Amino acid sequence: MELPGFKVKTVETKPNGRRYMLAGNETTGMTVSPTLEGIKPGAHAAECRESLQQKTKNSPVKVTDVRFARSGDFYVMQYTVPEFAGQRINQKNLFA
Repeated sequence: MELPGFKVKTVETKPNGRRYMLAGNETTGMTVSPTLEGIKPGAHAAECRESLQQKTKNSPVKVTDVRFARSGDFYVMQYTVPEFAGQRINQKNLFA
């Protein structure tokens, strides 16, 4: 993953097996935090879409602008978290 201007702060494997990275760009004030997680071998596209939909239904924060698209063999979902703990953050989330 190429992130010009970003400094990697964390790269780790969580106890549930997910790989996690945190990087920030001091100039723009932006943070990127990709997470990689495994799926069941042979999972079908419909299962992937359902898994993505569950992320919005079970979210502990309000999500808006939920959008789904298909990119080749992948379902892609994006949404916005407009605020957290009463502060406007306008956080964009992307899952594939």
